[in-house]
Amino acid sequence: MIQSIGVDHRLPIDIREKFSIVNKRIERYLDILNEIAEESVILSTCNRTEIYFISDEKSEDIRDNIFEIMNWDKSLKRYSFYKGEDETIEHLMRLVCGFDSLIKGEDQILSQVKKAYEKSLNNGSLSSEFSRLFKKVIACGKEFRKSTELYKIPISYSSISVKESIKRNCKRFMIIGYGEVGKLSFKYLLATNFEKLYIVAREECEIDYFDEKVEFINFKERENYYNDIDCIISATSAPHTVIKRNEDLKDKLIFDLAVPRDVDDNVYDIEGIEVFNIDRLDKMDHENQIKREEIMENYYYILEKYIEEFNNWKSTKDLIPYIIDIKNRKKEIVDKRHRSFVNKLETKDIIDYSYTLMDSVANAYINRAIEVLKEEYLEGNREECIRIIKKIFI
Repeated sequence: MIQSIGVDHRLPIDIREKFSIVNKRIERYLDILNEIAEESVILSTCNRTEIYFISDEKSEDIRDNIFEIMNWDKSLKRYSFYKGEDETIEHLMRLVCGFDSLIKGEDQILSQVKKAYEKSLNNGSLSSEFSRLFKKVIACGKEFRKSTELYKIPISYSSISVKESIKRNCKRFMIIGYGEVGKLSFKYLLATNFEKLYIVAREECEIDYFDEKVEFINFKERENYYNDIDCIISATSAPHTVIKRNEDLKDKLIFDLAVPRDVDDNVYDIEGIEVFNIDRLDKMDHENQIKREEIMENYYYILEKYIEEFNNWKSTKDLIPYIIDIKNRKKEIVDKRHRSFVNKLETKDIIDYSYTLMDSVANAYINRAIEVLKEEYLEGNREECIRIIKKIFI
């Protein structure tokens, strides 16, 4: 049975961060989950931590086991959700299309789900059912975005942060953390008229942009440049805060796009400092949200189509071995008659003999259908057998 548990953006950030999973530990947790689940996928982002799995064990028992595996505080269990099969399938389709994102229709979630799927696939945590489901989910997300053209109304934490900072006349920036969110922030900054940008990371990374306005600096050096910037966009994957009160901070606009948070609570009340965390960013750009939601609702039928396709596959997957047998039988019949055709090419009239062979191939199935029809008729299954034979051959 397909199931899921987790927490999402509807909870306060101080609760969500207690469920967050460091990316480099996901494979280890997948290995442990494999002991209690047939298949599993872990999705961990700044807004949600969700685990999708297949198990015969249901609801509370499996939730308790997963809380133990993930070392989550069981007193927080009331904050987590549990979804059964139908709910989980619809939830995944909604999720990848952006319906359940804090910023409706944001496009990062599609790549995040794809990466979570690929990580489980590479880890050996998937087999046929989840592979089929996540392929359908990813295809649904791609078609939905192509059809809705939501890219024409760009909106993400990174874009909002850059837009707000430019509106406040910030010219000199620092991006702390050069992962997915940091790179996206950089991309949006490139479309502005900034004067200087320092990119901070613990290890040097490739930057596909060369200009004296952009400078890479080591994480330990960042405080030396605080006096030269107006705005900090912080998006590290650190499990602890990286911007603290005892640092030389003054007159700064700070965007904290990380979960767990990068900015210490006591930084918020420093005079001249204004901090936007991702909960606060949700309240911005309201007009774009409304436009997106209206467009998205008009294309909800795409989700319903993919849900139906997956459910149809799941309902008929037990037939797969029989379908393979039928195809193998077809190959045997065709191969046998093809050999006969080749052997008699020079002794038979080609046109007449090709008709004979095609007639023979058709008879191989028609004669068998007639035999089965007679057998089922004599055994009292006349009506059902006639209905199936008609549907296939007539």
